[in-house]
Amino acid sequence: EDVYGYGNPMRWVWELLRNASETSEQKIDVQIELKGDKLRFTHNGGAFKLDEAISLIYQSTSKSSNEESRSGFGLMTTTLISDSFTVNSYVNDKCINKKLKLRINRSHENKEQMCKAIKKEIEKLRDSDNGILEMNDNPKTTFTFNLDKENSVEVVNKGLENLMENIKILPFMNINSITLKVDGTVTKVEVGSIENARTNVDIHNISVNR
Repeated sequence: EDVYGYGNPMRWVWELLRNASETSEQKIDVQIELKGDKLRFTHNGGAFKLDEAISLIYQSTSKSSNEESRSGFGLMTTTLISDSFTVNSYVNDKCINKKLKLRINRSHENKEQMCKAIKKEIEKLRDSDNGILEMNDNPKTTFTFNLDKENSVEVVNKGLENLMENIKILPFMNINSITLKVDGTVTKVEVGSIENARTNVDIHNISVNR
């Protein structure tokens, strides 16, 4: 089955993983948390460039492009989960080194609403009051999706199930580990080297908190 096909409810997790893995030359760590009506996807990969952050706003808000950039912003299949999400990250580009917080709403019904939303988020992006990034902040990138659709939870579960069924793919991606937090159970997937892709993936529960 093609998990990369648009419209496939299992694609979203692979889309986010691939995007995250392309943000750094080093292997990254990923955390996926499903809690209540929120899905959080966090990684410790590289920073946004300014044009990438602007591209994220335009592509996600306008729903007019399937393009996917280095920092990932083919987020098309996440519309199966939610029409809105927030991004907490940082921008490191030339003389800009600052925290980044954006809210993306993809439910606009007309061009006027869409243009207002784009303008608002770009103004926020350029606002120096977003906060200067300190070297000791250990910055990460977090996408938070509101599970606001009738079948959002079902789509999320299908994606996570497919991830666990196909973990042998992970050594071929630039990923060191994935931590899943679902229904109080924390599972960590340690990803080995590509040379031993068939056997070098270790899965274990590290805690249960109910």
